[in-house]
Amino acid sequence: MVGGAGGQSAATGPLVGDFLGLNGFIDDDPAKLAAVGNVREYHDWSWNEGNGAAGYPGYPNNQLAFTNVAGAWDFDAYYGALGQAGVTPFPCIEGSVGFLGSAMPPVAAGADVTMAASYVAHASFLYQYAARYGAKAVPTADLKLASGQAARTGLGLLRYYEDGNEPDANWVNADGSPLFSPAAAAAMSSADYDGDQGRLGGTFGVKNADPTAKLVLAGLAGAGTSSDWLTNVTTYLDGMRTWATAHRGGSFPADVLNVHDYCFGPDPFGTKNPRPGVAPEACGIAIALAGVVAYRDQHLPGKEVWLTEFGYDTDPGSRLRAPAIGGADAQAVQGQWLVRTFLALMGSGIDRAFLFVSRDNCTGSVSACPTNDVQFSTSGVLTQKGDEQPKTAWYYLATVRARLGAMRYAGVAPSGRTNLDIARFYDAATNRGAYVLWMATSDGSVSNGYALALPGAVSSATTVTLTAGSASGTATPAAVSNHTVSVNVSETPTIVLVDGAPQ
Repeated sequence: MVGGAGGQSAATGPLVGDFLGLNGFIDDDPAKLAAVGNVREYHDWSWNEGNGAAGYPGYPNNQLAFTNVAGAWDFDAYYGALGQAGVTPFPCIEGSVGFLGSAMPPVAAGADVTMAASYVAHASFLYQYAARYGAKAVPTADLKLASGQAARTGLGLLRYYEDGNEPDANWVNADGSPLFSPAAAAAMSSADYDGDQGRLGGTFGVKNADPTAKLVLAGLAGAGTSSDWLTNVTTYLDGMRTWATAHRGGSFPADVLNVHDYCFGPDPFGTKNPRPGVAPEACGIAIALAGVVAYRDQHLPGKEVWLTEFGYDTDPGSRLRAPAIGGADAQAVQGQWLVRTFLALMGSGIDRAFLFVSRDNCTGSVSACPTNDVQFSTSGVLTQKGDEQPKTAWYYLATVRARLGAMRYAGVAPSGRTNLDIARFYDAATNRGAYVLWMATSDGSVSNGYALALPGAVSSATTVTLTAGSASGTATPAAVSNHTVSVNVSETPTIVLVDGAPQ
């Protein structure tokens, strides 16, 4: 039972508005991103460090730019617009810089990649980023700015900073080794976190600029020697913890454990005419993430757990595609599966989830977009850059946020039907709740006229149907009879809003 004495709620799951997110870019429309949720912004380190200009001096004589980057980008305005829209942005600062020879890991030639001191340039940049956008102002004398850049500090626009992307990638190096060994990843994180516990000095790492800042571990892809994704993730984290024990007295240098997971189809990359991706329930993505939560609880209590990449393509040649099913086209099934993934993940115990990605690489015919069959090319919920029209999934997700954003996840309810799932949500401040019902199948199954049981205190209900073309769905009053409402349940989740706590 969610409701308690006096109408109080026992709902303790994540707030939907805090949980939902997507990956995006500086040149996306902030309003279209914010309609879906919080934003993980892909951010090349080099953009702020000369953006490829010949002769850029680099660390320690950095000349950083945050506005008028590439002649147009204003990161102050971008992060500010997202915050004003009620979502949390954070940068995923990835890649290397020219003054380090674009080396990965990003250290000077000959430096030991397993020592935090090798990452002074990276940690200095993270300090500067948090000094500008964090909650605390630092002395302006500590800022390293390009000519014409305003000396701004303590803007209060960011709380989280991610210091890389997929350090465990084993498809970059010719020998199949990870891009960063666990020790190298831990060393860089130690520098970026708190200047290697202050040993690098006071102007290195996000914590030295803003003690309230949180460092997000560079998202792990789950690549490795095992065929089991979770084993690869936990083995990599074990390696990082071993380094932290040896060099930091066991203090783990990140506030958020961060992973990526995709429900690919069964055929390997490069297969011609591959089978489609797998629905979230059949894929077991929530079970895998619950495994990361269990690892956190045992070894790193107090850390948040995020999934910052998951998603589905819409191109018919992709091994990650959501296929057309019955009367639902690929765009509709992409929307179904993304919403259902979020619903499943809320029950896994993680803190936030971010779908990949805001926009398609290319939207159009095969002749116009010949590489769209490559995985991730059509994972967007918007069409390509320069157009960025909402796909069906965008409308579905915007509706979920609009209708449930102020509610907390309150667990599942038994349906009494095979493959008919029900999730519950509740807003204690308004004493309003919701149920979300769907068929957890991928064959076009329906269950028409399902009798959803309601608590006796609930007197009114509204059914909200996820609808392409509407960012708030199609709302229809639902008759309450004998403490039930009749719901036609399909593979597209349906929201039932109620005036009280769900049970």
